[in-house]
Amino acid sequence: MHVIVRRAFSLAVIFVFFTSFTLMTFAQERDRSKIPDQYKWDLTAIYPSDQAWHTAKDQFVAELPKVRELQGSLASSPKHLADVLELSSHLEKRN
Repeated sequence: MHVIVRRAFSLAVIFVFFTSFTLMTFAQERDRSKIPDQYKWDLTAIYPSDQAWHTAKDQFVAELPKVRELQGSLASSPKHLADVLELSSHLEKRN
């Protein structure tokens, strides 16, 4: 009896897996040109062009070493803590 129950459970798990996999494959269209515009995010309000996005990303990446330099030094002084919080806020606003 236990063998039959295990086999039925295994078959049920396999069925659910393949059904889910098939549905996910159909639900996730990879070619953006086939997706209607109403279902795409419009990021032009934030970045009017791809070049604007790349510029903002490059500026953000250039500022990341500042974060590494401040690591482990938050308690050195109140001013230093304020500077770190200001940098953190600045980086969060940019993204």
